[in-house]
Amino acid sequence: MPIGSGARAPCWSPTAADRGLSASLDIRIGWMNSHAMVDPDVTARLAMLAEELRTDEYLDAMAQLWNSDSPAYHGQFVSFADIDAHPRPVQPGGPPVVVGGRSRVTYRRTPRRGHGFYSTGTPENLTRDLAGLRRAAYEVQRPPRIWAVWTSR
Repeated sequence: MPIGSGARAPCWSPTAADRGLSASLDIRIGWMNSHAMVDPDVTARLAMLAEELRTDEYLDAMAQLWNSDSPAYHGQFVSFADIDAHPRPVQPGGPPVVVGGRSRVTYRRTPRRGHGFYSTGTPENLTRDLAGLRRAAYEVQRPPRIWAVWTSR
């Protein structure tokens, strides 16, 4: 995943699964650029939206690689066919996806594509994140899986 302003590369440790530990894919968009959501500069807001759309497409493409015997994906940012990727994740369906960030798109991504949400900072940030996640859970078609919220200072 390309790293742009406010983006963070996915964190993945394949050796953790090899040692019998739980492994997850950590996706954080907007966690450093929360000001971009209120910045009056249209260019900054459009750049953030493009990163968020690209992230959703990358998640869909990775799911194809993890779960399909003949992976193929054709999107706006990613396109592939006639390839394969090994080793495949140990967990059926791929590793749990933990989402973080502070934007409406991020809050909607969590119940739609994520297995958990990571909130950082103050109790006020956690309150705001939980409110955003509650709203999003009603707005999106939530898959039947359990998701959790983690926090740290």
